[in-house]
Amino acid sequence: MLYNIRSGVPAAILIIFSLHGFGQTSNTKPDSIQQILSFAPDSVKIQTLIDLAWETYPTQIDAALSYAKTAVKYAQKTDSISLSRALCMLAVVEDISGQADLALEHYLQAVTIQEKYRLTYDLSSTYSNIGALYFELEKYAKALEYFDQALKQEIILNNPEGMIGSYINQGVIHKNLDDYPNAIRKYKKALDIQEQLRITTNSGTIYNNLGSLYLQQNKLDSAYYCLHQSLHFEQLQGDKRSLTLPYLNLTDYFLTKHDYDSALFYAKESYQMALVSGNMDNIIRSLEYLARVKELNGRPAEALQYYRRYQKLKDSTLNLAVQERMIALEAQYESKKKAEEIYHLQVANNLKELALKKSKSEKWFLVMVMVLSIISLGLLFYLFQIKNKKNAQLNLQSIQLQKALEEKEVLLKEIHHRVKNNLQIVSSLLALQSRHISDPETLKAFREGRNRVKSMALLHQSLYQGDHLTGVRLNEYIPSLIEKLFSSYGCDDVSLEMNVQDLELDIETTLPIGLIVNELVSNALKHAFPDGSGKLSIELKRVERPIVLKVSDNGKGISFAADENESFGLSLVRSLAKKLEATLTFNNHGGTSVELVMKNVKVI
Repeated sequence: MLYNIRSGVPAAILIIFSLHGFGQTSNTKPDSIQQILSFAPDSVKIQTLIDLAWETYPTQIDAALSYAKTAVKYAQKTDSISLSRALCMLAVVEDISGQADLALEHYLQAVTIQEKYRLTYDLSSTYSNIGALYFELEKYAKALEYFDQALKQEIILNNPEGMIGSYINQGVIHKNLDDYPNAIRKYKKALDIQEQLRITTNSGTIYNNLGSLYLQQNKLDSAYYCLHQSLHFEQLQGDKRSLTLPYLNLTDYFLTKHDYDSALFYAKESYQMALVSGNMDNIIRSLEYLARVKELNGRPAEALQYYRRYQKLKDSTLNLAVQERMIALEAQYESKKKAEEIYHLQVANNLKELALKKSKSEKWFLVMVMVLSIISLGLLFYLFQIKNKKNAQLNLQSIQLQKALEEKEVLLKEIHHRVKNNLQIVSSLLALQSRHISDPETLKAFREGRNRVKSMALLHQSLYQGDHLTGVRLNEYIPSLIEKLFSSYGCDDVSLEMNVQDLELDIETTLPIGLIVNELVSNALKHAFPDGSGKLSIELKRVERPIVLKVSDNGKGISFAADENESFGLSLVRSLAKKLEATLTFNNHGGTSVELVMKNVKVI
């Protein structure tokens, strides 16, 4: 649960930095804008266009994009520093309009210039915004890399406020990587700086993030203290809208404590504050909590009312996103249509001007030229109309087909996104349930089940984030899966050798392969290295026609004899291998080695 520049799901808050030189107030009127662009020096034109883009981008995306692109065009003819700031402004607008790839490209172009000229202040903001962009794409390792770079710049600048924001961002990333000790350490560093400066600007945010973190660790006393501190500092700031997130986390706290009366109080408070702020995500989340609390309080009728309102708002938010995509596609079509009309008018005008110029050549040929021109123009116009009509029909069919394909692609991505989100919810529910389990074996089973669910969720995430919706690249999916398993089991002293060939398989084949890898790697990390150190090797490649998966370690060696006491994980591996019509071979000499040979797998 995170909060960034475009999503408000509560728990941990990410700090987004404004870019240097942006946001200056501009009272420039349209006629004065034309004067500036016509007569002012290029440096004034660039700054004016950047200011206009900054003022308009939250509500007028098309206008902001136009201003930012024009600023880049002028800056390319002047100095590199102006170009870096124009590129950053363009990236901000592209990011907010959903063009993450273009935004990243322009941010990185700006960073190249800023690093060359050592623009430390600009670099700190740009690094932070690149980190936030990677965070939105759920590429947490890359996000952490850029937040680290931003912190280094803030230290060079000796900017304590900037250091506080960078530490908070690093804490959020560590939390999402399940690295709780480092997340707590980063938050406490931010608090230490605040106390040294005797300021409380971000204290509410930091304590809320810490409270959310302690809730996930089931450290309820620490969570309660931090969340009450968050409420205290947010109330000191005087902005009631910022109380929504602590209220939601306190609702979660009292649900965990089974104190449903207190949970109901904070759920109602969070809903009221969400209404004041107008944040739709927080309103939806508050309604979900109210429905849960009412149900647990034995008020099913009221719970049903809240749940219906929650579902209605959630569905309307999704429908709005689809409608916005359709409107954008229609706008592109209309823009192209107008450009074609202007082009045809210009062609017709050019023909008329040519005819008039020729008509002045000689008096004797005036009538002849006029007659020939009229006949020629009539014939050309007739042929032009026929051709235009055919082209218009072909263009319309092409546009309709393209629009249908794009809509289907959007819907298919949304389906994979929803499946991933639903699996993530299942994973979170398993994590919540495991807080109340004391039996080690049961807790172990929950953890293994959660890892299996995560492997399936990661597969669907790869599908909706990738370019191909029907296939998964194994050299991207398998390393991501292994990284999460190492993070889950905390095997820092186990070295990893991985060689995964660039193969693309369909989801029906990739899913069992992912589950098999999950089981074999989990089994090795749990049992192969009693002293905590060793070497694990994963190899997946195509040998002529068959595809071969090999997972081996240099651990103590494990028996794989099939009997009635065989573990569920090993039974699952055998079952999935049978489904793939694959040959499964075990070897426990000098460690453990498992080889899976798949002869009937089709590569896309």
